[in-house]
Amino acid sequence: MIIESVDCRDCMRVIEHLLVNYLGLKGYDLDPSGRLICIPVDKNSETAQQVIDTLTASGILVSLSADSDLSHTCSGSKRECHPLPSKRPKFTGNDEFIQNVEQLTAVVASSNRCQRGHNVPAWCVRVAPLTKMSACIAILTHHKPLPSTLAHVKRAFVKPQGKDQVGRVLLGLAGTSFTERDAIDCITKLCEVTSISRPHLETCWVPLSPPHSRQQQELLSSLIKSSSNFRSWPTNFHPNATLESLLAHGCLNSSTNDAKSYFSPKDVEWHNHWIRRAVELTKTGSQNLRNASCDPDNPHLICACIIVRPQNVTNRSPAEFQPLAEAVSTTGSSCIDHAVMLASSQVGRLNLDQRKQAFSDPKNGTDNGSNYLCTGCDAYVSTEPCLMCAMALLHARIARVFIARRLPSAGGLCSRWKLSLVNALNHHFLVFAPPEV
Repeated sequence: MIIESVDCRDCMRVIEHLLVNYLGLKGYDLDPSGRLICIPVDKNSETAQQVIDTLTASGILVSLSADSDLSHTCSGSKRECHPLPSKRPKFTGNDEFIQNVEQLTAVVASSNRCQRGHNVPAWCVRVAPLTKMSACIAILTHHKPLPSTLAHVKRAFVKPQGKDQVGRVLLGLAGTSFTERDAIDCITKLCEVTSISRPHLETCWVPLSPPHSRQQQELLSSLIKSSSNFRSWPTNFHPNATLESLLAHGCLNSSTNDAKSYFSPKDVEWHNHWIRRAVELTKTGSQNLRNASCDPDNPHLICACIIVRPQNVTNRSPAEFQPLAEAVSTTGSSCIDHAVMLASSQVGRLNLDQRKQAFSDPKNGTDNGSNYLCTGCDAYVSTEPCLMCAMALLHARIARVFIARRLPSAGGLCSRWKLSLVNALNHHFLVFAPPEV
């Protein structure tokens, strides 16, 4: 059985929990591209239908992948799942440059924008009278504590039900390690100690991951208020002001969002100046010259890159400042002399000259004190960098990258890959790019 994967990390956590901990399916694999999930069951079996029903109930709509789309074997302890290589989306060259930073969107993790609830099944007990809830919570905290991964979940809550107030206490996540029989035994112990009357075991849904934004928190709250069968459970939410402003930046409905604008009017003027300058640089090159393009399918694509150290522009025009480096892909002598690589080399030579001057004349020399090329700097690129250029920016410790046009075929920062968001890397930076179509 093959199902299509999702790009949200929190959704993948839910899928893994439901397959392994809830349904008890130990043998499943992700294909090398991460696009497909291979489960060792017949797609026409009852188990396969149970997988689909469980994932759908949790809010994750899965779709089966046709066998014609891949070649795979998935059985026993030896499993292979090899999809046929997908074609890269070609860059048509018709995409317009976006030269206004207010129309760019922040590239953030998919889990920050995901509108699924990320809920998994759990057991809870209805407690009466409400005065016994504190005692139940104290006993469960000692004998059945929630795992650290559920620190965002409240242990109990009270919900109006008609004219009455009904209290419920969370026992634990449902699964092979905590079955219905285990939940009943847990309730029996609670009754012996607290003397609660008419305890009733119920199923509920608990968000496996905490909400990252106000919009996600509002979604969970709406599920709690509107549903009678506990489609979600209350969580502790602490909004991140920076993330909220990044999520609102560039959105069409940002004017109705309460988040503070990420860029001030002076910042907008500053960034727009350099974005437009990068776009203008692409017009200085000729497509007949030797060109090192970031797009392997379009060798005539001219790219430009400008690296700038942010300045206090309160009383000065951006035109009065000089960039650290600017380069066009037509000025190189090698096939790997992309615009970003050339600009990084210019900054490297500038830093070397400054270090030599600081060594020879300590009083008048300047040294930024960093072993990296672009610490604290911003890069403005006409077209999204390829993976090689994106890695060069990461190694240079760039602070922010502003992209005027996406590169769907080989973009390394927002289209084909999102290098700045890879957790395994030791440096992360902000990327602002045109909205995804």
